[in-house]
Amino acid sequence: MNKRAIFALWTVCAWLSLGLAQGQDAALMLGLPDEGLLEPGQVRAYTFTALAGSIVSFSAVGTDGRLDPVLTLLNVQGQELVRNDDIALQRGTEAMIEAFVLPASGSYRLLLSGFGNSSGPYLLKSQYGYLNVAQTDNFGGAAAWSVQAYSSSTPRATNQEGALNLALGGAQARAVAWATPTTLRDFYGGVLVRNISTRYPWSVGLALRTEGRTLVITLGSRGAWRALSLSEDGALDVLRDWSVHPSIVAGANSFRLEVLAYQGALDVFYDRQYVGTLNGAFRGSVDRLGAYAETASDPASSLTVQFDEYLVTIPTLVNGARLPLERLTWGRSESVVRNLQRAGAAPIGGALAFNVPETQIQRAVAGVGLAALVANQTYGDFAMGATVRQSSGGGLTGCGLAVRVNDERSYALAYADSVGGIGWSLRRGDDFLQNLFLETTPSETSTLLIVALGGQAVLYVNGVRRGQLVDLPLRGGVSVAVANYDGLSATCVFRDVWLWAW
Repeated sequence: MNKRAIFALWTVCAWLSLGLAQGQDAALMLGLPDEGLLEPGQVRAYTFTALAGSIVSFSAVGTDGRLDPVLTLLNVQGQELVRNDDIALQRGTEAMIEAFVLPASGSYRLLLSGFGNSSGPYLLKSQYGYLNVAQTDNFGGAAAWSVQAYSSSTPRATNQEGALNLALGGAQARAVAWATPTTLRDFYGGVLVRNISTRYPWSVGLALRTEGRTLVITLGSRGAWRALSLSEDGALDVLRDWSVHPSIVAGANSFRLEVLAYQGALDVFYDRQYVGTLNGAFRGSVDRLGAYAETASDPASSLTVQFDEYLVTIPTLVNGARLPLERLTWGRSESVVRNLQRAGAAPIGGALAFNVPETQIQRAVAGVGLAALVANQTYGDFAMGATVRQSSGGGLTGCGLAVRVNDERSYALAYADSVGGIGWSLRRGDDFLQNLFLETTPSETSTLLIVALGGQAVLYVNGVRRGQLVDLPLRGGVSVAVANYDGLSATCVFRDVWLWAW
């Protein structure tokens, strides 16, 4: 094991033992800030529970300038998921983990430490979605929301019992209680449905005002969601019909409904669990958000809905741009691509071009060997992922992916080896250019992800962004690859090799 790996292992173990020994674990309530004082060499540990697919953000800043904070998120097994020291030079020493997708339901541990033994007072912030609050309302004051009817009924909106009460009646009456106008593109937001009062079937949800129409994400009493478009005169267009999901509880009259908007798409969350996506929901921006209610088809229908905890958060921008995606939650191809799209690291749309459950390549002589995955097929923009395993005959072996392959001497190669090495380079003839080599913790298996857009390609290894190549050919084939260093028998096994093409 190299010195870097030993130091990383020692550091994680020290954090874990220090937090347990000092009894510093504190329950973290996402959305509530926490202030404290970090002593030299101290690690402050916070624990929280959340569901798989939840999107969470954290930031820490030294309030008097002495502390240079470091944030580390661990899973229940103590494995590091994501770590950050300084999010961007323009923001000083602030540590930030933004819009990280939790890989599993359960308990998590957030560690706060000081870089270089720094210490001092700090402010820790946490939030579902992004960190920056664009709008919020807990309905403790007078009703400030306006009401719009999309039928002949006359709905009413009042603030009662610390909630927004939207009441309407009649057959298929539709109404929206609108928050104050705003302008949003990428955002995460929604509302808690505290209670639903009716003896008839109902539909309750969120409304977005965009491009002169009202877009509605609604949940029905039978446990499914759908998307609607409403015109000013009440004409209705079904964008996505009722869709079921095992996380949605039929008949529940209290739940949280939220959406994540990115590149004109909307991801829908029920009690902070992802349940579906509406692509191409809007092209520009959203200028207003609201709470939606709809009665049943019976003329005697009446419905009162209590809405609470309205919150909208927006991404952190540095020089007008989103922060780069440094850590990626690994999973099925669809979820990996969705996470890239959410962060603006890949375009919306595309489709799965292929998925190879397992393949392997062998090479008994020194050098790089390629095996095309799809014969006579080239790809332009794509994301390609795989899990690779080295199975050498005693020598050092690198296993990886080759993309934008035009011949056996023209391609970009990414690989990982069994002793923790990671390589990423562009081959042109006999030359390997833009070479990147890193030493990491040794592992028999690794996940590789290449995102190629135009003449650039970004490499993620085990979910961590490792580097970028430029000036690549705009199209080419894709192959699995083996790098045989010692000339002994070398075998690479690849599982779940997939390519998503745009």
